[in-house]
Amino acid sequence: MKDDADNHTMEMQLRLGAKTNAERQKEYRQRHSSLDLTRRLDLRIGTMAHEQLAQLAQEYGYTKREMLEQLINQAWLQALPDEQTLTHQTIQPHN
Repeated sequence: MKDDADNHTMEMQLRLGAKTNAERQKEYRQRHSSLDLTRRLDLRIGTMAHEQLAQLAQEYGYTKREMLEQLINQAWLQALPDEQTLTHQTIQPHN
């Protein structure tokens, strides 16, 4: 409550129907899942692996997500028989 003599403080306006953080997060996830370009992956990894991922990402100029994708793609290509891979790709610095 504001003092009647206070001419400087504005009245606080509460918006009815304001979204909660959970509602905003749900909308964000729905927008991104509808694009069908990415999938959500929530997991915990060891501290050492996290630090190594961060260092690799920095070295190659990628985000941690991009670096993880590069590592997975490289491992996938190496796991396939040679005749199934069109080219042998190695991790290249991000331009």
